[in-house]
Amino acid sequence: MGKLGSTLILSYPDILNLRDSLDNLIEEEELGIRTPKKSFVFSSFDELIFDFFICNGNPDPVVYRIDEGRSHIEDRGSTFTDYFFRLIETCDKSKSNGAFKYYWNGEGVIKEPFK
Repeated sequence: MGKLGSTLILSYPDILNLRDSLDNLIEEEELGIRTPKKSFVFSSFDELIFDFFICNGNPDPVVYRIDEGRSHIEDRGSTFTDYFFRLIETCDKSKSNGAFKYYWNGEGVIKEPFK
């Protein structure tokens, strides 16, 4: 397992089910919070941590996180663009720590270790 965990979902069609997965987590864990209206859940780490933004017309919206066991929504303090730059930097730093790269070959997703 690398720094990003064992499962990071950022792919289609999996991304379409993330909102439902988050709502299920909130209900099961009785977190006492609700997914904000007009939010778009775009990533999940092992279906325990969910990142999302609110669709409010901002071209580079703020990213928020809901984490299993926490009864609040965390402001990640960054924009959607910053989120991905940090993700790329983290992946780059973890190449030597057994991280994998994923890509679509036209037929399916291929997983290969970084070299």
